[in-house]
Amino acid sequence: MVRARGFSQQGLIFSTFPFVLGGVANFCGGVTSDAAECRWGVKWGRRTVGLVGLASASGFLLAAALTATQYLNLLWLALCYSAITFQQPTVWAICTALGKRFAGLVSGCMNTAASRGVAGHIWISGRAVRL
Repeated sequence: MVRARGFSQQGLIFSTFPFVLGGVANFCGGVTSDAAECRWGVKWGRRTVGLVGLASASGFLLAAALTATQYLNLLWLALCYSAITFQQPTVWAICTALGKRFAGLVSGCMNTAASRGVAGHIWISGRAVRL
């Protein structure tokens, strides 16, 4: 944030904002998931929370990429992170429901697949930047 967006060392206190907002969004995502499941059933309730969370995150990330103002950029990034954490309780609930007795195994596989996806994305992005 110091090099890319021009924040001072004292201004970095604002970098805690995404994590505070993310914690609140994580709790709200769990509550929303429970309410959505009661209203639309398990299948569509969980799908809706994931869809809203990830679609919002992509929109906020696009807004952050197009914003030059440092504090507005921090707000967009905080909202992006919050949207991602909003859908996470549903992801873990799905792993628990699918895995039943092997919930830990299913959760580990999901986490490993996500980590490999991130690693692949980093490699592809590095190659794209060179072009």
